[in-house]
Amino acid sequence: MEEQQHELEQREEAKNVAVPGAVWVGAAALAGHLVPINSLFDHPRNPNIGKTDEIAKSLLRFGQARAVTFTRALLVRDADQNPVRLVNEGMPLEDGETAAMVNVLVAGHHTRKAAVLLGWTHIAAIPHEFKSTAEASAYLVADNQLARLATQDKAEQLSVLGEVDDLTGTGYTLDDVETLQFEAGQTETISLGREPEYSEDPERAAERAATLARSNRMVERVLMVTEEQASQLDADIEILMKAYGLTSRVATMLKAAGEEAARVRSQ
Repeated sequence: MEEQQHELEQREEAKNVAVPGAVWVGAAALAGHLVPINSLFDHPRNPNIGKTDEIAKSLLRFGQARAVTFTRALLVRDADQNPVRLVNEGMPLEDGETAAMVNVLVAGHHTRKAAVLLGWTHIAAIPHEFKSTAEASAYLVADNQLARLATQDKAEQLSVLGEVDDLTGTGYTLDDVETLQFEAGQTETISLGREPEYSEDPERAAERAATLARSNRMVERVLMVTEEQASQLDADIEILMKAYGLTSRVATMLKAAGEEAARVRSQ
């Protein structure tokens, strides 16, 4: 009986949830680690250029399944306020430079960027303390490089893909699968259907829409935009609908917030 109860609790933790007051969807186990998305800063020396649009599709389909990682560090900006490097406390700065203690990402830069693209106000993040900025940079390098060292069993990967009927959010396209088949020497066609725009089930879509509707942060952000930005917001919503499978229900809620902003500005 206790084992069954434990299994039910684990399943509950694994479910995607929406959190009142935050535009975010992810695993319930991550809900306690939400931080405002604008409280995190990119590491100024991150060399990776990620596929933000593909990550956005994944977040839309699966929600956030793992937290990003940040550390507290002194972020140095040059005279033009461009972030340039991290320094340890007590280290000298060059003329015109300033430094401030902030939350600096060491893993999950493009997950944060994708979340911003989707209009999330929060993201699940885990802090980690390093003994120096050099150690923080070393972890950044490790997080980027260790995944590249992995080799792939192409036949096994094709077997797994054979169980997938929708490639949205996986990072794969049908062309990728065909290339993988060629490299693996397989001629049997894997039936994956088409690559449809990802569409949430009605219950989840309603849950996300309700979260957006009651999010004070989102409303505050929309109310602050200028007329020009409001026009751009409508265009961005259309892009999200087409490129990332944003459901029409969610888009309607965003547009409603924009209309409310226009009404308030006209008063």
